[in-house]
Amino acid sequence: EFGLWEYLLTTRPGIGWVKGTASLTGVVLQLLVFLMVFCSSTFVRRSGHFEVFYWTHLSYIWVWILLIIHCANFWKWFVVPGLVFLLEKIIG
Repeated sequence: EFGLWEYLLTTRPGIGWVKGTASLTGVVLQLLVFLMVFCSSTFVRRSGHFEVFYWTHLSYIWVWILLIIHCANFWKWFVVPGLVFLLEKIIG
């Protein structure tokens, strides 16, 4: 019914937990993860730009939020690690 480009670049298929957001959130997720990987490279950290590394890695919060919006079933995979993470933040 829908072509590849319609799935990737439009909201017409209505996929995602919030209808039609899977394509947009998927692209943003890829960009955020690419940015995190790029900023964790050795030349960024050792060239005196540790703050860039630090602040881009704080975007994990946005990654989690976007993953929950992106996929209807992601919350099932998020509950246990999310609770462990929250517990670690509270205790530590």
